[in-house]
Amino acid sequence: MQAEILTRAEAIEFLGLDPKIFNNFFQSAGEFNCLPRQNNRGRYYFDKTVLQDWRNSFEWRTIELDIDDYSLCLDFALAQHFRGYVLADWGTARQREFGQKITNWVKGQLAEVAVKKFFEKEFGVVVELDFEIHDDIVPQDIIAVVENGQHRNPKIGVGIKSSKPKSAYLVLSENEITIQERRSDIYIFCRPDIPDDHLLRITKNRIVELVLGRSLIVPNQSRKAESG
Repeated sequence: MQAEILTRAEAIEFLGLDPKIFNNFFQSAGEFNCLPRQNNRGRYYFDKTVLQDWRNSFEWRTIELDIDDYSLCLDFALAQHFRGYVLADWGTARQREFGQKITNWVKGQLAEVAVKKFFEKEFGVVVELDFEIHDDIVPQDIIAVVENGQHRNPKIGVGIKSSKPKSAYLVLSENEITIQERRSDIYIFCRPDIPDDHLLRITKNRIVELVLGRSLIVPNQSRKAESG
């Protein structure tokens, strides 16, 4: 049977992806391969069967998280920051730096929650995560396996790492390898997909209320001053 070949536009329509997301997966993340270019015109062509296999795999390994999951991870990230878990010059740190740190921590915790849900959904395995703040290094992200209502220690160390949705590779720092306490037996690579402005989206309505309230109050005060 001859393979059905799709153009880039047809592949995007077949997968139901936004063109920008398609480009991220194809160009940056290397999620699926194209056929060799034809006629040296820089055009890409895709095997429909290969794309279907990719879509099935992508849907299987994609976990949908809800607002409760996000709230749990945001609470943990804020606790890390305000309790000084990671040293920071709070007196001079810019808002952008604070937001980036919170985003990184939120993504890291979302990755752990996604793995927990994936294990339970696909394999019926219930694991316990550690959402406590510790002074010492906590090398493993899965701290217990729940069987018949009993908690037991994992037989292997599992490290759960997160990155941007368009990332294709997991790069471990030197400390992850050289420091025995931080080394895991296996690593699970996740790519939480949340917008970088997630904090602003949460506070957007409140900000609008404050700005609108001020814009209504200030002119009234000015008119009173003029009449006085």
